[in-house]
Amino acid sequence: MNASPLNSAETPDASPSRRTIVASAAWSIPVVAMAAAAPVAAASTTVCPTLPALSTWTRQFPVSGTPGLGSAGTRNGARGEELYVTAEAAPNTGNLVIRFSTTMNVVAGTTYNFNFSYGSNYGNFNQATSTRAAVRLDVGPNPTTIFNGSSRALAGNTTLPNNTGNPYTNYGNSNPSFTATTTGSITVAYVFVMTPTTPTGTVRTDDIAITRPIITCS
Repeated sequence: MNASPLNSAETPDASPSRRTIVASAAWSIPVVAMAAAAPVAAASTTVCPTLPALSTWTRQFPVSGTPGLGSAGTRNGARGEELYVTAEAAPNTGNLVIRFSTTMNVVAGTTYNFNFSYGSNYGNFNQATSTRAAVRLDVGPNPTTIFNGSSRALAGNTTLPNNTGNPYTNYGNSNPSFTATTTGSITVAYVFVMTPTTPTGTVRTDDIAITRPIITCS
């Protein structure tokens, strides 16, 4: 095709009429408006946080109480990395409280669902000569407890499945939620409460394993 301009004497006037210009302008306005609105919608998308590896969480051992036998740390279990607490309170010293914590960023009005697995075993794998252990999940600046678990039946607690050996094969799963009321950084913490043993050392405290929460948003 010849790309040179057409001779005006050989072609009719191609200049648009005033009516054509007005009509074209009317159709183009919504397109501009829609294009301007697109970045606003994209900016409102919430990115769901990912909690770091449990090995990087801050450990407070103890928060209160006097440690006796056992330990509190991480291990690789059947469900991946998990906190594994075998620590006991020293005899006649009251409960031993241990805390692992990290932080996450939240957006006000967003609901965060915490998905995790857990299990337990009787102290020395013997129910008759052992005592209860418990764990809870605290979330938020205040904080708010969204999960309570116990190695034995206890009112208001989820009973953690018992295992008869290591590694664990019997796990339970929970998916509690937290709705943020403010935007910013909040604390996420697992808190373990280990009941005391007997002075003679014949009674052991149950052990607990629990995985890192995987978060989904709604």
